[in-house]
Formats: sequence, C-alpha cells, structure tokens
Amino acid sequence: MSTINLNDAVHKIEASDSDLATSTFEDVRLTGSTFAEVALSQSSFTNVLFDGSTIKQASFVGVAITDSTYDGMTIDGIDVKALLETYRAAQGTAGQKSSP
Repeated sequence: MSTINLNDAVHKIEASDSDLATSTFEDVRLTGSTFAEVALSQSSFTNVLFDGSTIKQASFVGVAITDSTYDGMTIDGIDVKALLETYRAAQGTAGQKSSP
C-alpha cells in the first residue's frame, strides 16, 4: 500500500472502486462532498461538522454519538433533541449531556 501525502493543498479528489482503509483526514474540508456505497465501519469522527448534511440508507448498527449538538437533527422526521430531552426527563437526568 502506498501513501499519498497532501499537506496544505487544494485538490478535488475523485475516488471509485478504491481501498482507502486506515486513511487519516485531519483539518480537512470536504464540504459539498458526496459519499455513496462507502464503508466507514470502525471509523472515528471527532470535532466533525455534519451541519446541513443528509444521510440516507445508512447502517448505524453499534454507532455511538456522544458530546454532540443535536439542534435541528431529525431521524425519520423525529426531532432528536426533543426526543433526548423527553427521554432524559423520564429518566430524571434532564440537562445532562451523556448519551442515553
């Protein structure tokens, strides 16, 4: 496997039928990008902006989302922030950010 280093660069990358497993993206802008038929299993996302993004036909089996902002986020049309607030109120943990 070869390594391609892109540092302080501006490029449009088109990749298809490629194995980019174990790649690292740090301080990278992928705004407006399209991901289709992409495997991101066992990946880690920290301090990532998904603002305004749409995710369709995805598998979230075993996914954990913590310490995040959910304003305006919906899952199948359900407001996630309101859902979490309702759940936490029922559990007596209102105002806490820990995941349910």
